[in-house]
Amino acid sequence: MELLLLLLAAYALTFASQHKLNFLHKKSAFVDDMLRCTFCTAFHAGWILFLLQSFGLSLVQPFWSQPIIIDKAVWSLIALLIQAFVFGLASSGFSYFLDSVIRWAESNSDPIEVEEEDEEE
Repeated sequence: MELLLLLLAAYALTFASQHKLNFLHKKSAFVDDMLRCTFCTAFHAGWILFLLQSFGLSLVQPFWSQPIIIDKAVWSLIALLIQAFVFGLASSGFSYFLDSVIRWAESNSDPIEVEEEDEEE
């Protein structure tokens, strides 16, 4: 359930970055190119959210509460970065799929016609 919530949060951050956060647009060509691509934006949203969530948990139970052994700390950091990368890929795939389904549904739905009421005087 937590994974699904993180994936939905990554999709929401992707959608917000692409369509609602206007201050991100027209700052640099690289950012504008990334924001046009759902897969790219979702990758970055995914690893950022994963690290925020991981550090949020580490504030509750820090991984350095055990005696610090350099090798263990280095391997913990490497494992965290690998997990962030993999979650970024999962976020990309999930967000791209969900965005494609939503676009397909929007393009294949019938427009709603609203009947105008006659004004009585």
